[in-house]
Amino acid sequence: MVKEIEIKDEVSKISTEGLSAGVYRYEFMSDKLNKKGEITIIEEAQNGVKVYPTLLKSGEPLFLEMNGLSGEKQFIIYDANGALIKGAKIKNNEEIVQFPTHGLVRGVYFYQLSTPTDIKQQGKFIIK
Repeated sequence: MVKEIEIKDEVSKISTEGLSAGVYRYEFMSDKLNKKGEITIIEEAQNGVKVYPTLLKSGEPLFLEMNGLSGEKQFIIYDANGALIKGAKIKNNEEIVQFPTHGLVRGVYFYQLSTPTDIKQQGKFIIK
């Protein structure tokens, strides 16, 4: 869906309300400017945890930000059929982790970040 807006001044903001997490392409044209690019919308943090981007190419890293989440953690990836694909233990002091996606084929994947006592976040990402 293309959403057209009218720009009344040189500095304008466009609301991303209602857009789910993912990567969106944009194009802005005027008599003075022609700009194209992408914007990534990150899901809001749950329990101090962010996982992004949710749309990526195989080999690009998936980032985990775990602000204020202490203790050992485990990050697990499942395919769309629920089969375990990858897992990793995350050390107590790591707040930002890059998780490799090498070898993942195109498709939808589900993840779970947990501590020994609780599931902190579940979600999905897409390899395009």
